[in-house]
Amino acid sequence: MSCPFLHNQLINATLIKPSVRPDPTVGQQICFYDQIFTWTDKHVPPSKLNQWRKHGDSLIDQFFQEYGEQLQANDDTYEYLEHFLVTNPLNTSCLIKFSEYIRQRPIWFNREQILHGQKFFLKNLPSMLTTIVYHTLVIGYGFQQLNNILIKTNYLLSNDLKESHRRLVETLQMIATAICGDIDQFDETFSDVIRVRLLHGMFSFSSLFCIEQHFHISLSHDEKEAYLHFWRYIGWLIGIDEQYLIYLSSYELAETISQPIFYHFYLPSQTLKHMIHHTLMSSYFHGELPLSFRFHLGISQILQGEQVSQALQIDQPKSDHLHFYTIQFLFQIFRLI
Repeated sequence: MSCPFLHNQLINATLIKPSVRPDPTVGQQICFYDQIFTWTDKHVPPSKLNQWRKHGDSLIDQFFQEYGEQLQANDDTYEYLEHFLVTNPLNTSCLIKFSEYIRQRPIWFNREQILHGQKFFLKNLPSMLTTIVYHTLVIGYGFQQLNNILIKTNYLLSNDLKESHRRLVETLQMIATAICGDIDQFDETFSDVIRVRLLHGMFSFSSLFCIEQHFHISLSHDEKEAYLHFWRYIGWLIGIDEQYLIYLSSYELAETISQPIFYHFYLPSQTLKHMIHHTLMSSYFHGELPLSFRFHLGISQILQGEQVSQALQIDQPKSDHLHFYTIQFLFQIFRLI
């Protein structure tokens, strides 16, 4: 199967308007792509989700209001912040408040759960990294509002596929640094996470769902809770408000927030389909392993499910037994590792 978009074809960088869906009623069965669930009073309705989108990051907004003009185009904002704190130790500006805040730990911080979450990720490393690239990232392109920042900055969407692949690898490196790092060495382990917040300030549940449903790896309740706790802390570091982070305090709550988000915001457009193929094509041309483009599509297709794959135009004929069984064999190896 060939890509429906030329690998050097420019992406139509038109900002996407938010989707609008009515609030379901309690007891209503939702059948949306491959998801089927019953709406309850614990689900967050679309009208409320739209209100949440208006909340910003007051600490970062204040930082750019006070110091934005001093930054140069290619400055590392995190290094600027650290240098400022060293050279101005008595300053009481928002930078001091921000630095002190991120080095605190929220009252719900549980060291043992964080370590357990890191151990869980490393235990399932091949499956988790595959899930991040071929499931979480790909399905994330279908959320229109999340992609406006990518369209504005051209991040991951450079016409140079090598540049797009480099940025994809940098994202994976940031995750790996946080997962493998020493939680007591803040600057070494979480500095890239803070950079993300400085740059554009429900990733975790999607990965767990994919691992169980598509890799058929059985996860214990403690593993799920520990992994969510780890990403709850990452969310806190990048400035997500506590009223939203509470939904990562348990697997059940994470499920009740992920379902309405998917129902309300997921609406792939032609632009977003192009973005998906662009990312997969960058891995095909510049990845370390000599895999065919059909193989990249096949991994993502299996992890997304039939209906979502069709919506994203990454579906391929089921008669392609060679790629299908090779990928299934690869997943079986992941389960045994």
